[in-house]
Amino acid sequence: MELHPHLGRDELVAASVRAEPRDFAAAGFGCTRRIDRACRGPEICSRPRTGDTDRRVRREGPLPGGCDAYHLTHPGGFAWVDFSAGDRHRAVLWWESPAGGMLWVDGVRVGADHTLDGCGRWLDDRFYAVQAAGPDDHPAQSYAMGTLVHQIRSLLVYDAAHARTHLFEPGPAERWTDPIVVRDGDTLLLRPRRDAAPARTLHLR
Repeated sequence: MELHPHLGRDELVAASVRAEPRDFAAAGFGCTRRIDRACRGPEICSRPRTGDTDRRVRREGPLPGGCDAYHLTHPGGFAWVDFSAGDRHRAVLWWESPAGGMLWVDGVRVGADHTLDGCGRWLDDRFYAVQAAGPDDHPAQSYAMGTLVHQIRSLLVYDAAHARTHLFEPGPAERWTDPIVVRDGDTLLLRPRRDAAPARTLHLR
């Protein structure tokens, strides 16, 4: 299959399973540095990587091997292809209104029963996190414009090592407006906002 920035959803998901970041750079996708236009350094980014990249947190081009994430605009919206550290796993987050975000990790659909935001992130080489619609019956729920219209939000965390999905939802007295998750050793800490104390913990196995 030819890799180009006009792929349909199913083609993009299939291509992501075997493509490397440098393939997206060479094909002219938008990237971490500039999502609204093609890679600005494909002659550099499309070269093979050298050395150990497993310890990286984020990569931004132009660097041999390309960036961490690549952007695609399609008629109904946009999509991100996001590589984990060491390029072990790849997430495709496809957004089209009003369906919300649709997520695939390593070619497998994740969170199909949930309305997802249009962007997510890898915590490391194992966990991918994306905000999801909070409960419609939450006392503080309201709606506004955006890729995820719900003001009260949940958080979906996918464990790529065990192919397991965790959905964290706020209780009636909790106001999760921008939930994030961080890893602290063998524990995941979920915060309802970046500046808030952890509201949930998940001990890793």
